[in-house]
Amino acid sequence: MIGKRKSIRILVFGIIASCLVYAGILRADNSMNDNYILEKTEDFSIVYPLDWYKETKGEKLMIVGPVLTEEKDRLQRPIITIIKDTDEGAVRNAKGIKENYNRWKSLPNIKNKMLEFLLNNLIKEYRDGRHEFISSDYEENEDFIILHIIDIDKERNVKIYSVNFITKAEPLKSYTIMFICIKEYFDKYLPIFKRCVDSFDINK
Repeated sequence: MIGKRKSIRILVFGIIASCLVYAGILRADNSMNDNYILEKTEDFSIVYPLDWYKETKGEKLMIVGPVLTEEKDRLQRPIITIIKDTDEGAVRNAKGIKENYNRWKSLPNIKNKMLEFLLNNLIKEYRDGRHEFISSDYEENEDFIILHIIDIDKERNVKIYSVNFITKAEPLKSYTIMFICIKEYFDKYLPIFKRCVDSFDINK
């Protein structure tokens, strides 16, 4: 979990750096409306706001929102990324989570067991002091084991909400949806992220 989250963050901020120059030509509109469109890739589908910018890079989808600040040393726009976890560390991590789920799924306190496992894996990540842990949660539905983590990247002054979807069925597949936003606007755009998360599904 630790290595996976760090590698995803590095990847996401790299994608952001390469794409925001193009995104900067878009209209800086802070309004939110109910106009969403469905995006389907080879692996998954998700809805996102019609007035947000979309960038696809292989198995990664990035959705970029309106300009929130003109400060050049800050993340200027809210970002949602959807990544299919394919690297060795991410796959190994997903297998470990799924093995523990299968071990504990018949227990009445499975949520507590999964959260304890998640927190134990996150402890090392927060020892360096660069990130501030906010909250974590576990849920499941018919198709997925779902893990939620919210924290703050102190160096970049952004709040990050990541949701990990792991398939219950075989073959195992894992996806991470991540929302990154400067802290003062996080709550304003959180409903958009939640709607995207709620709409997520894989292609069967």
